[in-house]
Amino acid sequence: MENQEHPFVFEDGDVRAKAKHGEQIITFKLSSHALCFASPVWRKFVFPPFPLLSPIRNEEEQNSKKACAIPEESFPDIELNFTEDNPEALLILLQIAHLKFSNVPSQLPYQVLYHIAILCDQ
Repeated sequence: MENQEHPFVFEDGDVRAKAKHGEQIITFKLSSHALCFASPVWRKFVFPPFPLLSPIRNEEEQNSKKACAIPEESFPDIELNFTEDNPEALLILLQIAHLKFSNVPSQLPYQVLYHIAILCDQ
């Protein structure tokens, strides 16, 4: 699943994510704790504020279109999709969120700053 040939490598990841790297879509792992501390928006993606729904498995109610809440202990795997976001700006934000400041450039071109601002405003 993880390809070490890309810069989207974060230790102790427990949340799957995908993003563009070059012309490919890559899958990697992120730390849910880092995401939650960095952004309330990312926190809602990782831990949705609404109960997750699952179809009822009860045989007598198979024909009904009801759903029931999934217990918290069986929290499903979540995959965050960043494929629509600018990969260079996303990588910088994720490095900051994961406290990898030594990987963050000290100077950035205007276009990269612009794309970082767009991501922060979402």
